[in-house]
Amino acid sequence: MATLTLCAAMISSGCTSSPRTYFYTLSDAVTPPATSVTLPVDSAFYIEVLPVEIPAQVARPQLVITTSPGQADIKEQQRWLAPLNEEIRYVLSTSLAAQLSTVDVYRTPHADNRPVYRVMLNVRRFESALNAQEGSHTLIAATWSVQAVGLPQQPTFTTLAESSMTKETITPSYDAIVEGHRHAIERIAKEIANAIRTINNNATQSNRPAKI
Repeated sequence: MATLTLCAAMISSGCTSSPRTYFYTLSDAVTPPATSVTLPVDSAFYIEVLPVEIPAQVARPQLVITTSPGQADIKEQQRWLAPLNEEIRYVLSTSLAAQLSTVDVYRTPHADNRPVYRVMLNVRRFESALNAQEGSHTLIAATWSVQAVGLPQQPTFTTLAESSMTKETITPSYDAIVEGHRHAIERIAKEIANAIRTINNNATQSNRPAKI
């Protein structure tokens, strides 16, 4: 009986001391302006944000924290709310749609009488450092491309660009890590939005009838 009582006490103690799991999301970063909450359905073009590629080292539910060069910790109690590549794609898609006053038609039926700007993002580095030798920081380096598709009479314009490496010094906390990566993705979204505007303006001008 004493042994059973001791085992029950140990099980009870183990249950009450289980560490809490915290979930983090990048999507809270993007809050479209009030005028953009209801996006117009008659926009001049659409966007199509394809699935985002990320390094295999961070393609896991847990946050991966760099502690020193060549070393990292996998945090079991700090996890992404959704797969990291989907978190990034959602923020990128929402930010682009708000900036360009359009909609993301990835895997969605849409009118075929207007161009679609296809966006591809490949994250080369996604680094979250806490109390490392270089200090606490976040770092994202990525390449992206935009391609105009959708209209037979429209020339195909493609632009390729490599975003500058974005490193941000942060306070040593998990919340700051999420905020730092959020800001980096938003900056990348601004670069892509500017590229889409340029491509669309060039396409519009090339399709204008010549003046007689």
